[in-house]
Amino acid sequence: MTLVERDQELAALAAAAQAAARGEGGVVLLEGVAGIGKTALLRGAREAAESAGLTVVAGVASALDRDFPFGLVHQLLDPLLAGGDGERRARLLSGAAAQAEPVLSPLGAGPAQPAPTHAVLHGLYWLVANLAEEGPLALLVDDLHWADVSSLRLLEFLGRRLQGLPVLLVGATRVGEPGADAELLAALAGGPATRVLRPAPLTADGAERLLAETLGGAPEAPFVQAAVGATGGNPLLLRELARAAAEQGLSGRGEESPQLDAIGSADLVAAVERRLAALGPDAGAGARAAAVLGERATRDGLAA
Repeated sequence: MTLVERDQELAALAAAAQAAARGEGGVVLLEGVAGIGKTALLRGAREAAESAGLTVVAGVASALDRDFPFGLVHQLLDPLLAGGDGERRARLLSGAAAQAEPVLSPLGAGPAQPAPTHAVLHGLYWLVANLAEEGPLALLVDDLHWADVSSLRLLEFLGRRLQGLPVLLVGATRVGEPGADAELLAALAGGPATRVLRPAPLTADGAERLLAETLGGAPEAPFVQAAVGATGGNPLLLRELARAAAEQGLSGRGEESPQLDAIGSADLVAAVERRLAALGPDAGAGARAAAVLGERATRDGLAA
């Protein structure tokens, strides 16, 4: 899948990976709404990190795992500790890093996961530092807004201490997600080594390129304008719209533009319904009101 109009973000990720390879670690936070392309940029970050010689580990937070302390930490660090002998593990968990041992015991074994105290976070930081001595690292995390609090506290703790370490942390998050720890995410975004990238909606030129991939040819300007108007330039919504249009035999001619308003993708409808359900009943009522009012929608009008 081609990344459209994301050259600046990809260049920033490549520069961050190269800096980490030189021992200048940092954090890149990808912020944006659902469908704007954060996950695709994480794939670009992986490619950039691998090209720069970094060892890459990745994790994906889940709303279903939010109550599991340090669940995301296990996703990131367990693969780095696996496969080695006992001597290597003992070396990596020596000194200050020994405080991380209770967190990284096999799941279901030993006592319950410890609280994210300063001592535990300090131990996990030193474990990452010891791992980085074996070679530069890239830690990639998707859906940070669903991360368990313990793991998020570690990432924020780590993010403030990456300068001088060959470690790159790249995370993707939605802003304003229900249940997310906004304070910790804001602290991570405001860290001294953090760069925040906010991918923008696609322009008409970018939308034309994306639509052409699915429709098999360059669409005409009125068709592109109608597609951008229907989706707000969101890449995911544009792809869904293009797929539905292609299934109905549309090729992107200008006279087909009015048909875009009537096209609905079952997958897109289901995705929007899930998002609205997570926001509560008021969000559904607000969405229906906005649909009725259209471009005339105002805050007072929606409330009424």
